[in-house]
Amino acid sequence: MKRSNKRICAFLLALLMVFSLVKQEGTAVLENVYFTAVNDKLMPLNDETMPFWSNNTLYVCYTAFDRTDLDVQYIRNYSMGLAVLYTSKMDLRFDLANRTSYDRNGVFYDGSAIEKNGYVFFPLDLVCRFFGLNWSQSNTATVPLIRIKSDTVVLDDKSFISAAATMMASRYAEYEKQVTASQKEEDKK
Repeated sequence: MKRSNKRICAFLLALLMVFSLVKQEGTAVLENVYFTAVNDKLMPLNDETMPFWSNNTLYVCYTAFDRTDLDVQYIRNYSMGLAVLYTSKMDLRFDLANRTSYDRNGVFYDGSAIEKNGYVFFPLDLVCRFFGLNWSQSNTATVPLIRIKSDTVVLDDKSFISAAATMMASRYAEYEKQVTASQKEEDKK
């Protein structure tokens, strides 16, 4: 009797291990993928504007600020090598060549912008502190969510994730298809 119980337990354990290796519906298989949301709007999910970590600093693309309801605008001055985030009252200037940041009064800040694939990415914590914004990172059913919030935000993080769950699952599935197709094309070369 003991021997058959051990075999059954071993079989069930093996079966459990096999099922744990199978991709579950709605869970991410790609690493370093993040959703970005600005207040109560989910931003597009793509490689070009995907947030990323570098030297323990989270960077987000200028598209998270420019023409969103955060009331922060973006301008790029190629001749001076500057990327600038600004409001009607203040601005934060990033010298891309010298990897420095400073405001219109000449006060320097600890943090620099990074240009990647033609897009400028800003250190999220510095930008949020400077402009009086908040940000959070939350787990979702697929991939983590980076959410930038102003005082006009309506939903808390949990409510936003619940409301956007279907959209996040759909966007992630489409993104995963694109990445998989792109990887297959690279493998053929």
